[in-house]
Amino acid sequence: GLADLSAKYYFKNRGRVVAYALGGPGLIWGSDVASNEMTVHLGLGLEIAAGQHLYVRPEVREVALANDLGTADELYSLGIGWRM
Repeated sequence: GLADLSAKYYFKNRGRVVAYALGGPGLIWGSDVASNEMTVHLGLGLEIAAGQHLYVRPEVREVALANDLGTADELYSLGIGWRM
């Protein structure tokens, strides 16, 4: 598994589309790694309004082990959110 804790910075609002940058520490665990390992990540994303409350959030992150910053993996995600 992979868990991240991110600080997020929103760039200037451009109407229905808002860009952001994020970064922070994380933790990876499971059968692919010998033990729990700390990670660091940086990423960019967009929040795209798809209605009054609904938004879509495509995002790309670079994730590296904290003790091996020279090797990173790219992760792509597409989130869907609801603003109250």
